[in-house]
Amino acid sequence: DAVGRFGQTEWVDLEAAVSYARSEGARRVVLMGFSQGGSLIGYYLRNVGEREVNGVILDSPLLSLSDTLAQQARLRGLPGPVIPPVLFGTRVIAQLRSGFAISDVEHVDDLADTTLPMLVIHGDEDDFVPPEPSAALAQARPDNLTFERIDGAGHVEGWNTDQERYASAIATFLADVFP
Repeated sequence: DAVGRFGQTEWVDLEAAVSYARSEGARRVVLMGFSQGGSLIGYYLRNVGEREVNGVILDSPLLSLSDTLAQQARLRGLPGPVIPPVLFGTRVIAQLRSGFAISDVEHVDDLADTTLPMLVIHGDEDDFVPPEPSAALAQARPDNLTFERIDGAGHVEGWNTDQERYASAIATFLADVFP
């Protein structure tokens, strides 16, 4: 229907890709999602679970659409008191237009309940998707989640900002998942 739902319906495509990889002999699967891909992976795990996946890497993940919309409204100069009614209108229009509920794009709690090894990379200067939900997820999962907050990095700019740290974090994570 040409309406993006941040992974709410698109996760079935990822399920098919994982299934295909497994049918072709893949013994271990690590999902990597950039930005909205983080939300897609959140929906995949909500619906399929962890059984087919061995790890997750998220780069600047959209884990809270409400927080993301509020940040974008602030950055566009909307006064603080105006933001809640504007976002309420956005929620209503999205629901009426496509049956899409913005409030469903909240993944921190669901991902906090997973046991999968996870690497989350997020720049502290991301002006598109706020890093706070990534930090909250890391705080909720101190046991098997590595959080790389990259100073000076904007949205999906971790590699561009600090290639050595970015590559090292991924290599270390993959070495743990694929011993």
